[in-house]
Amino acid sequence: MRRLLRAAMWPAICSVMVSALSVSTGKVVRAGDSVAAPVPAQAVGMIAYSAGNVFTIQTDGSHRRQLTTTKAYGPVWSPDGATIAYHQGTDIWLMDADGGSKRRLVEGWSPAWAPDGQRLSYDCGQGSQLCAIDLRDGRTTVLVEPTIDWPGVSGSTWSPDGTWIAFARISREGDDYTNERQLFRMKTDGTELTAIPNTAPLATEPAWSPDGATIMYTDRYGGRGGELSGNLWSIRPDGTAKTQVTRGQGSESTPTWSPDGRRLAMSTVSTSYTQDIWTIDPDGTDLQLVVRGAWSPNWRPNYAAAPTPASQPARASGPAIAYVAATDSGFDLFTVRPDGRKVRRLTFGGDVGAPSWSPDRSRIAYGAHPSQAGAAQVRIMDVRTGESTRVARSFDPSTGNPSWSPDGRRLAWGGFDALVVFDLRDRSRIIIPRNETGCCFRDPSWSPDGTLIAFSFEHDSGSSEIMLVPSRGGEFRTVTRLRGLERQPDWLPNGRRILFSHQRSGRRSGEVDVLSIRPDGTGLRRLAHTPALDTTPAWSPDGRRIAMYSDGPRPFGAAPQPGLWTVGPRGGAPQLVVRDRSIAYVDW
Repeated sequence: MRRLLRAAMWPAICSVMVSALSVSTGKVVRAGDSVAAPVPAQAVGMIAYSAGNVFTIQTDGSHRRQLTTTKAYGPVWSPDGATIAYHQGTDIWLMDADGGSKRRLVEGWSPAWAPDGQRLSYDCGQGSQLCAIDLRDGRTTVLVEPTIDWPGVSGSTWSPDGTWIAFARISREGDDYTNERQLFRMKTDGTELTAIPNTAPLATEPAWSPDGATIMYTDRYGGRGGELSGNLWSIRPDGTAKTQVTRGQGSESTPTWSPDGRRLAMSTVSTSYTQDIWTIDPDGTDLQLVVRGAWSPNWRPNYAAAPTPASQPARASGPAIAYVAATDSGFDLFTVRPDGRKVRRLTFGGDVGAPSWSPDRSRIAYGAHPSQAGAAQVRIMDVRTGESTRVARSFDPSTGNPSWSPDGRRLAWGGFDALVVFDLRDRSRIIIPRNETGCCFRDPSWSPDGTLIAFSFEHDSGSSEIMLVPSRGGEFRTVTRLRGLERQPDWLPNGRRILFSHQRSGRRSGEVDVLSIRPDGTGLRRLAHTPALDTTPAWSPDGRRIAMYSDGPRPFGAAPQPGLWTVGPRGGAPQLVVRDRSIAYVDW
């Protein structure tokens, strides 16, 4: 059965990330073994990508930079790496690599550079034609006209020697949701047009390899409501040696080659509808996350950089921190000491959501997502033995983590229209319904005395606030009234303050900060702020430090070092615990 996914452009921090590609590493790890934190081994490159605007970032997740301020998409680098072509509205624009000298070029979409850097091919005629423009004199040429059987085109790529163009044609045939497609190739003057065998009926987004031997493409189906299902395939230009590269539960698309042909970057949409950019080897192995909440990558030619150096090692002590990070099977649960030692992988199914330590620290509750078709569950793991037990089904993975009561007898978790309090002794439930319009109860957190639950409530407007409700039900009380999304509350162990993350200017903002506030809504403090993400904050059991995912605090320079960090109760003394940009959730 074909898997369908909605291609929602919600940043990954606002959803549970539970799907990654199925890759083979050849390494067997037993449950409970200590494992090293993942560190990319390949050379560091740079990609341009879309996230509502055009950004650039190094492939190790550092040096993120926004280049446009109005809606712009589909960036592609010139062969010398000095210029970026992109589309804005119905026009193609050019700009310098640093975002300067923006100028409109021509009406069209999906630009692709010729290897000589003097020409661009692009979709034109409202998607019915393939055109080319000569940048030296501005002359445009229609290369492919629509026919009755093939009324449209979609995306193009040039062979490295500049003699051929491959592109997707859109057929009039198809079902109610998707027109069939096939790859074609032709000489760059529009002659010798021929179909590439074995690419019908779903091939699109071709990308010619730097050695000219292979075309990577997406085999993609678009369902109703904008849903997508896709994998990457490779094929020779003559239609032979067709090979499936990715086999993810989600959708993989928009492949782009590294200049040396040793890596690919691609967009993915996970089973929780998050959209991210990863790099991968051409055989589908060695998956590495680059950036979350992003799509349409394009690799920069003639660029190489040394990996961002590691910061000074963490020196904090205390009980272990739990976190969720990408693995070869999906997203799994880990623990680590606050000084970065003894990284331990606890799960191997790739189906883990946000974790929550029990008060006695012997168990971890978490949301699990066994398969795309199966119902999400709440599970509890015995940390010593690694044994995991199902507590409840019908858990909504988009509402964040289950949370322990201070006495360890109850769990609370969110839902679309109610907050659930589950008694572990008799399996009874208290349902706390919403008393105002809105979407969801997210990220519940118990007060230290067990009388209140803090949670994030999303309003119909799309904004969210931190609110309080008695743990047995009652009137809601609003704590925060900031502009944007307030998420992931966590009580200070003495009950005097509440940590939370704040995404400014709504869902499409790329910046998320960590703040704290008193339960009565006074005393707001900003504790962590980088140019991108600071999120999933959690107090240490003694309240002396805070663990969180961060793209890298400012004291270590302009180059972010993404991973699991700890900071002091007022945001000072940052220490990097685990360097891993795929970390999704944290609890201490």
